[in-house]
Amino acid sequence: MKQFVYSFNEGSKEMRNLLGNKGANLAEMMQIGLPVPFGFTVTSKACAEFYENGCRITEEMENEIFDKIAELEDVTGKTFGRGENPLLVSVRTGAAVFVPGLAKTVLNVGINDETAEALCRLTGNREFAYDTYRRFNAMYAEIVGDGEKGTLQDARTQLLGAVKAAFLSWNSEEAQSYRRHHDFNPEEVQGVAVSVQAMTFGNLGNASAVGIAATRCCETGEKKLTGNFAVRAQGNEADTTNIRQDISRLADNFPKVYEAIQKISGILERHYKDVQTIEFTIENNKLYMLQTSAADRTAEAALKIAVDMVSEELITQKTAILRQDAEKMEQVISKIESGAIPCESELKRNYDTLMEWVDDVRELKVRVNADSAGQAAEAAKLGAEGIGLCRTENMLYNDGKMPMLKEMLLTQDIAKREEMLQNLKEEQKRNFEQLYRIMGERPVTIRLLDLPVTLPKITEMQTEAVIEAALKVSEETESDIKIEILIPMISTLEELRRVKKTISEAAKACTADSDNNPDILIGTMIETPRAALIADKIAAECDFFSFGTNDLTQMVFGLSREAEASGVIENYVENGILSEDPFKTLDTDGVGRLVELAASIGKHTKQKLKLGICGNQASDSRTIDFCHRIGINYLSCPPGRVPAAKLAAAQAAVRNEGKEI
Repeated sequence: MKQFVYSFNEGSKEMRNLLGNKGANLAEMMQIGLPVPFGFTVTSKACAEFYENGCRITEEMENEIFDKIAELEDVTGKTFGRGENPLLVSVRTGAAVFVPGLAKTVLNVGINDETAEALCRLTGNREFAYDTYRRFNAMYAEIVGDGEKGTLQDARTQLLGAVKAAFLSWNSEEAQSYRRHHDFNPEEVQGVAVSVQAMTFGNLGNASAVGIAATRCCETGEKKLTGNFAVRAQGNEADTTNIRQDISRLADNFPKVYEAIQKISGILERHYKDVQTIEFTIENNKLYMLQTSAADRTAEAALKIAVDMVSEELITQKTAILRQDAEKMEQVISKIESGAIPCESELKRNYDTLMEWVDDVRELKVRVNADSAGQAAEAAKLGAEGIGLCRTENMLYNDGKMPMLKEMLLTQDIAKREEMLQNLKEEQKRNFEQLYRIMGERPVTIRLLDLPVTLPKITEMQTEAVIEAALKVSEETESDIKIEILIPMISTLEELRRVKKTISEAAKACTADSDNNPDILIGTMIETPRAALIADKIAAECDFFSFGTNDLTQMVFGLSREAEASGVIENYVENGILSEDPFKTLDTDGVGRLVELAASIGKHTKQKLKLGICGNQASDSRTIDFCHRIGINYLSCPPGRVPAAKLAAAQAAVRNEGKEI
C-alpha cells in the first residue's frame, strides 16, 4: 500500500526528495530533540498522484491526511476546526530543491466563526483571536481563493483547498519555466511536498514574537547570530515589516529564548555542518522551531565560513571547495586583484588558503586564451598554467598588420611579397618572444592562421617566427621553452599531413644550426564535425587535440554566432526550445557527444595524446565537470576566469571522486 503522508517523527533529512526540504528538516529537528510543533507532510509522491488523477486529491490521500490530523489532535490535546480548545495549522509548500513560483504559506487553517470565539474565551484576548482570523482570510483569499462563506467555515475544506493550491503551484508558469531551464530530472523531483503543522502564535501578545535568523553573518561570514524578530507578529513579518528589530535586541526582550536560540544554532551547525537560516516563533515566552535550511550567503561569506569550518573541524577541505560558487567567486577575485582588498586582509588569506586546497585536488590544468603580452601577464598573475590558445590572427589585427597580410596575398610582385612576409615574421616573432618571457617554462600553444593549405609560405613564416622566438628566449633565460603549434580548422587527413609537413620542414631548418634542439609539439583543432568523426586517424599525425567548441557548436547546430548576438538563442531559451545557450554551456547531448567520441577514439590511437578545450564554454562550471569526466587534460579560458575555472575543476574532481573516467 502506498503511503502518501508522513508524521514528522517518521521522517528524516535523508527523505528530502519525498518530504521536500521543509518537511525533511522539520522531521530532522524533531529527531534531534529540538522544540518543533508536531505535524505531518503530504509527500511529493502524493503530488504526482494528484496530477495522475486529473488534479484531484484522491479519497485514499484524503483519508491519510485526516488520519494524521487525528494524530495531531491526540498529540496537542486540541480539536481541529471545532471545540473549546481549537487546533489551527499552518500549510507550507516545499520541494526537494529550490523552485520559484510555489504557493506561499497559509497560516491559521481551521479558524472559523466558532473557533474564533473559542480562542477569545480560551485566551481572554479578542484582539488576538480576530487578528488571527483576519490573517487567515487574507492569506487564503490570495493563495487558494475566496471560496463561499459557508465553505470557509469547514476546516476540512480549508485544509484540502490549501493542499490543492500547493500542488497546483508545481505547474505554475514560473515553476515550469524554471524546471525546464534547469533540466530537472522528473524521477528525482516528482513534485512539491506540503507540511501541515500545529500553529504557534507569535501574535498572542507582548510575550510572543516571530523571528528569522542566520547562525553566522551571511554578508561577511562572521561567527555571530544575525537576523530580525517582531513582537506580536506572524509569518514573515520579522523580515518585512517596520516593527522588526535586530536579533541582538532579543536578549533584552526574551533573554532565556535568546540563550536557547544561540544554543540551538550551535546544535544545528554541528548537525548539518553548515550555516543555517532558522525560523522560529515565541508564544508566551516559549520557543518553537519552525524551519531550518542551508543559508544563502555572499561569495565573501562563503569563503570565510568554509575556511573557518575546516579550522573548527566541522567540514573537510573538499567540502569547503564544494561550498563555493565558481561564478560568484569572480567577485572576490576582482576585489583582490584590483587592490580594493589589502594583501594582508583576512579575505586574501582565506582566498589563498582555498586556492591551495583547489590546486591539491584538481586534475584539469587551466591555461589561458591570450593574444597579447598584457593578457598573458594578467593570466600569469592569476595562476594560469600556460597559454592554451594564442590566436595569431588577433595579433595581426591588434598590431594593425592585417591589411599588410591581405595585400601580400593579393600582390603579384614576388619581391614585394617576400619583403612583406619578412616584416610580418619579425612582428610575430616579437610578439611570441613577449609571450615566452612571461610564461617561462609553461606551455604556449600558438595557433597558425586559418588559410588554404595551398599557401605554405605563410605557414613556414609563422613556424619560423615561433621557433626563432622560443630559441632566443630560451637562450636568454636559460629556460626550457615549451613549443606547441596548433593547426586550425582541419577536416581531412591529407590537409593535416600537408600542413604538418610544412611545419616540420621549417622547424628542422630553424634548429639546424642551433645547439638547442627543443621538443616541438604539433596539434590540431577539432572544430569540425568531420574532424571529430575521424579523430582516430587524425591522432596518428598529432601530439595533441584542442577542441574548438565555438565553431563546433556552430556547425553542429547550424547556427552562427550572430544568432546569439541577435537574440535568437535567448528567445529559444526563454521559450523552452533550448534548455540553455550552447555557446555558454557545452551541449553535452550533441556537441559533447562528438567531443567525447573524438577524445575516446583519439586516445585509442595514441594513448599519450593530450586533450584540451579552448571555446567560450571552457570556463563554464558544468562544461568543466563534463571535461573532467571524459578525460580532457586542460582547458583554456579568458584571463579573468582562470581562478574560477580552477575552482570548478577542483569541484569536478571532488564530485567525481571514485568514478571511472
